[in-house]
Amino acid sequence: MYTPPLSDFSVISLRRLAWAMGITMGKAFGRIVRLMPAMVDSALVCQHCRDNTKCSDCVFKTTVSDSEKAALTAI
Repeated sequence: MYTPPLSDFSVISLRRLAWAMGITMGKAFGRIVRLMPAMVDSALVCQHCRDNTKCSDCVFKTTVSDSEKAALTAI
């Protein structure tokens, strides 16, 4: 699987978020990804998608409920 390099700014910020949440950086990143449909128009993302073989596993095919959003953002 391809893993893009992260800037120092991103790594430093992610590390501090993870510390605040008391979780690993990987789990903090996962929470950020899970919250993306609450911040970005999923239809727009799907419209521009170049790989429709993974739709069933894509975060943009699901919605984030208010209770899940509260749980994901809790620190």
